[in-house]
Amino acid sequence: MRKTNDIANILKDCGRLDNDFSKLKKININKLTEYGVNVRYDDIPFINSDTAKETISIAEQVGTDLF
Repeated sequence: MRKTNDIANILKDCGRLDNDFSKLKKININKLTEYGVNVRYDDIPFINSDTAKETISIAEQVGTDLF
């Protein structure tokens, strides 16, 4: 596996090892990278409350679908 912070790519790689990850194709995983990884850098704009709530919802759905 390659080193990356891109959550969509990580989950795609996981899908090659475990078919359960295919359940996540319907979820906008890119939002998780946008909020969970990119927000750590100074050049990323402020994330508002609605975006944060949407991202939390996506993360919860990932957890529900996998576990």
